[in-house]
Amino acid sequence: MHLLVHSGFFSITKAGQEQEEKAYDLTPSSGLLAEEKLPCLSPVVQAMLDPTVITLFCFLGNWLREDKAVTPFGTTWTTIQIQQSFQ
Repeated sequence: MHLLVHSGFFSITKAGQEQEEKAYDLTPSSGLLAEEKLPCLSPVVQAMLDPTVITLFCFLGNWLREDKAVTPFGTTWTTIQIQQSFQ
């Protein structure tokens, strides 16, 4: 929990009158990820962390270094022609 506080996702507040009791609260930036509040950015985060999207970025460096410079559309079209399960 201390790592999340240090990262800025949570803040430490006092839970009661005694100074030893700690409570954790959302920071304004992490409040945007909570689904109970509006506006909510959790669908955007889920979409960006989808394995399909992340896999595309894994091949971006190889695509930029290639000599024949095939576009992403051309790569997709070739993959569809090779793999019969996509048709």
